[in-house]
Amino acid sequence: MEDALSLGADPTGANPSGVTPIHSACIAGDVGIVRLLIGRASLPAAQLLALGDVAGMTPLHYASSEGNADVVRYLLSLGASVSATTVDSSFSISRIPILMAGGKTPLHLAAERVA
Repeated sequence: MEDALSLGADPTGANPSGVTPIHSACIAGDVGIVRLLIGRASLPAAQLLALGDVAGMTPLHYASSEGNADVVRYLLSLGASVSATTVDSSFSISRIPILMAGGKTPLHLAAERVA
């Protein structure tokens, strides 16, 4: 990871769904990688933490939905918004249409995980 960043990889570069490497690291639950990516990003942490994908899911949404408590604590320590909400969206996974209802905060996603 550090080699890629040293060669100019952009930790804020998003795929067509709006997912950045920081979102992916939050899914994986590796707080060290999340710290590294945030530390090497060209944007301020507050802006990074507010980056949403096409469904409006921020890094905190991703970490919460996967139950990655260490990452959640770290993002909260940086000021991640607990009130950010998802938006209604539709997308396809392997040509299967997926509809996602909006209005969910990171806490909603964490609660769904344990429900």
